[in-house]
Amino acid sequence: MYFFGQFYRMITFELEKTRMFVIKKRLKILVVDDDEGILKSLAFTLGQEFEHVTTLRYPGQIPFLMQTEYFDLVLLDMNFRAGQNIGNEGIFWLKEILKIRNNTVVIMITAFGSIHLAVKAIKEGASDFITKPWKTIDLIRTITEALAIKSQKAGSSKVQVGRKDPTPAFIGKSANIENLLAMAKKAAQSDATLLITGDHGTGKEVLARQIHAWPNRHTKPFVAVDLGAITPSLFESELFGHAKGAYTGANEERQGWFELTNGGTLFLDEIGNLQVDQQQKLLTVLQRNEVTRVGSDRTVTVDNRIIIATNENLQEKIREGNFRSDLFYRINTIQIHIPPLRLRKPDIKLLTRHFLLEFSARYQRPASDITADAMQKLENYHWPGNVRELQHIIEKAVILHDSPVVTVDQISFSEAEISFTTDSLNLEEVEKNTIMTALIQTPGNLSQVARELGISRKTLYKKIEKYGL
Repeated sequence: MYFFGQFYRMITFELEKTRMFVIKKRLKILVVDDDEGILKSLAFTLGQEFEHVTTLRYPGQIPFLMQTEYFDLVLLDMNFRAGQNIGNEGIFWLKEILKIRNNTVVIMITAFGSIHLAVKAIKEGASDFITKPWKTIDLIRTITEALAIKSQKAGSSKVQVGRKDPTPAFIGKSANIENLLAMAKKAAQSDATLLITGDHGTGKEVLARQIHAWPNRHTKPFVAVDLGAITPSLFESELFGHAKGAYTGANEERQGWFELTNGGTLFLDEIGNLQVDQQQKLLTVLQRNEVTRVGSDRTVTVDNRIIIATNENLQEKIREGNFRSDLFYRINTIQIHIPPLRLRKPDIKLLTRHFLLEFSARYQRPASDITADAMQKLENYHWPGNVRELQHIIEKAVILHDSPVVTVDQISFSEAEISFTTDSLNLEEVEKNTIMTALIQTPGNLSQVARELGISRKTLYKKIEKYGL
């Protein structure tokens, strides 16, 4: 029996290693080392095997990065200062990593002559170690075996890979935000439909994710759907699903977002963009908690927490005949309004420091502080683009400058103010400037730009072409 048990464990372990080789493409790895050459080498080597490799030169950024992003494995150097070889820094950061997420697989990087330090690290919770210089095949094998062992110890054939990043917190300490969060937390304990209102860029989706992160549905899926980006012809299919052959191109059965988030939270953004006939179909589902896929006569019962958001005045749209009053009353069980950033002055400093840490970690830049006069400049600005505008301004300052402290001359609002400084009353000129401003404030994300402007992506593409933008 002993030999059979040994044989069984060996076969199980080998199968687990094989499975890890199959799924390793989805793993997220963090490499922490102060040697830029080693970071580039490991980024290139691991990039041949894994899709998600993040490198970090400054270990002080580890806590923020690990709290905002999930990593399956961390490769951690033992020493971070020239002339240091006692390994205390590596041990310290190992402990910090395990405090943040105690099941993280940590592999130490050490010089050949310091193996005793790596053994000490293993006693402190490291999974394994590699020595400099390493062989690629040994490096990959060490990573794979460490993950396989972790899976076995967990008593499960499942390894959490490619998991969604932790939910970003809705940041704010001003009185109105503390009241807002207190209401949101109470609402999260119920299944009531929530309506979140507020200007563009105030953080409606971030708040929705924060509500989902609180019990009682936090272990189930969260999906955000931009209703303004769904074409009318695909509205029912996207939300309610379709049967095979329901229409041309429906080659297989498909669940809609209501079914896919069953038990979890469905966030429907920009509900003001829905056409009246679409509003009726959504109302029916919300009232009955049932969906019928397009092309099917079978109803499916669903249980979702519904959070709805808009930047429009829905009561005004009701008066204009563009929004159903019965749908408004159905979704307006609890309404939470997010104030614009200009009314949240005490939060500007908190948000600024949050974005500084986020972007310095993401882009491997040294900026981690801001001067008093630069902060004063931010606090005196009127913030037409709200928190999103602040986020982009800090991101730009971190990327473009090499200093550890952001100074007042590195804070620029000139691009963001283009549409607010024009004296032209020509409608086309105003529209062009407005689109330019949106493109600058939300670079590289045309879906977001279209949402900010309250138009479809197709319309946005036409206007970009029209104005040569």
